[in-house]
Amino acid sequence: MLDGPDNIVSVPRYKHHEITGWYTKPNRNYGMQSPRAYLRGRDWAEHVRVGHEAMRQVGVLK
Repeated sequence: MLDGPDNIVSVPRYKHHEITGWYTKPNRNYGMQSPRAYLRGRDWAEHVRVGHEAMRQVGVLK
């Protein structure tokens, strides 16, 4: 699923770096864990939800 066609989005390189950074920083929404740590062991739907949140935070999605 990770590399599936439904999970591929073209974003500018700078936005990609912003998203990567967002995934590594502690976040209040996830109990001060990084989103990456929060997602360990969670189901695919939660990964998708958090991914959409990340793209909204950096302005890739509205």
